[in-house]
Amino acid sequence: ELFQYSFPEANRPILSACRLPKEYIITPEYLNVEQALKGVDKLLKNTTHLFSFRQPGMSAESYQSCIAEILNRDPSARDRMILSGGSDVLNNQCVAGIHMPFRYVEKLTGRPVQDSKWFGISCHNSYEIGRAEALGADFVTLSPVLPTVTHPEASPLGWEAFQRLVRQTNIPVYALGGMMKEYQQVALSAGAQGVA
Repeated sequence: ELFQYSFPEANRPILSACRLPKEYIITPEYLNVEQALKGVDKLLKNTTHLFSFRQPGMSAESYQSCIAEILNRDPSARDRMILSGGSDVLNNQCVAGIHMPFRYVEKLTGRPVQDSKWFGISCHNSYEIGRAEALGADFVTLSPVLPTVTHPEASPLGWEAFQRLVRQTNIPVYALGGMMKEYQQVALSAGAQGVA
């Protein structure tokens, strides 16, 4: 109901933090469309959390048809599914929002979605977090906090550097990279919104 009220712009990060869950799920990369549909069906049945449907290996056409099929199978996914990619992935899809890898952010001059949609950005350092704030992002994922199998070449931040970066921003931050549910309390203690 928060969108029914008028708040000062400075309250925006507080409102986002109130509405965001402590756990933000990012789908694994599925081998094909059928596997993706099964994986998301299972996710929708077993959790009520927001989730990012991230499939960087899928062609744009397959990604769009997969989204359409997910929404056809379970219309409630509209309120929980966040698409991953550039602003073009929205393609008139009525979903909860978009989560952009930072490489798509440099060309933006403003927020790419209306205020009622979630806008997240993947960040790795203070410059990227500052850019996310300037664009009006609702939240960021900050990674990698710990070593991760998906990006073994990346140097992990560690909890101390993660906490230092979180303290420099006003918007909610999710810890990403090597995360498990067991790290949620550590992330919260470091100032995070939760874990991704």
